[in-house]
Amino acid sequence: MTLKKYIKKLIKIIEENPEYADLDIVYSGDDEGNTFNKVIYAPSIGYFNNDDKNFIGINQFKDWDINDKPNAVCIN
Repeated sequence: MTLKKYIKKLIKIIEENPEYADLDIVYSGDDEGNTFNKVIYAPSIGYFNNDDKNFIGINQFKDWDINDKPNAVCIN
């Protein structure tokens, strides 16, 4: 899913149900939804490596010698 699609969905939820704006945000810990937890941190931009499932925040690119452009937004 892209950030644009994600934001559009969130906007639609709030437009249709303004009272949901103050709900907590949670995330699923795995594909099957076996665990859930609250989102704690603000979203961050960075690089996600799909092979090793590692995310490096943009502020750490120099430390990790990453020359690629950001390709993902981490929600937690």
